This record gives sequence, structure tokens and C-alpha cells, in this order.
Amino acid sequence: MIGKEEFMKLKDFFLHKNPDGEINDSFTNLDDTERVIFKLIAKGFKQNEIAELLDFSSTRVKLHQNQIFEKMNFAKKADLLEYANKYRLI
Repeated sequence: MIGKEEFMKLKDFFLHKNPDGEINDSFTNLDDTERVIFKLIAKGFKQNEIAELLDFSSTRVKLHQNQIFEKMNFAKKADLLEYANKYRLI
């Protein structure tokens, strides 16, 4: 479990733009928590690891993941990984 200060540092780290300073509009439509979870998924973290890291329930992480997939029109995790690589988000 991490404290609020550590969470804020982690959030700031994960919310940066790609090296070219560009982020696709779909990604910018995600809220801060969804962006953090997006990047953690892209980096290979499992749902239970994300939940522990962010002090969320696994159900809450799954809800955010579903919202990410819906907002970005992803059908599967491979779509998320492809997008993250394309826009150098990981």
C-alpha cells in the first residue's frame, strides 16, 4: 500500500506526454486514474498488482480497465499494448 504523496508522485510520472509531446485525443479523454492504470497495464502489471499498488480493490481496477477499453474502443489487451507502443506511452 502507498500513501497519498507516493501516489501523487506515481501519477505525475505516468501522466507525462510522449517524447514528441504528442498524445492521441483518445488517451487525453481518459481521466487521471485511467491514464495511470492504462500505463501500468501497458508496463505489464496484473490487475491484482495494480490494485495493491494504488490501494484499490481489484473490482475497482477492473471497472477502470473496462472504462479505458470502452473509451478507446479496445477489444482486447493487445489493442492497448499496440496503442501504447505506437504513441510511446511506455
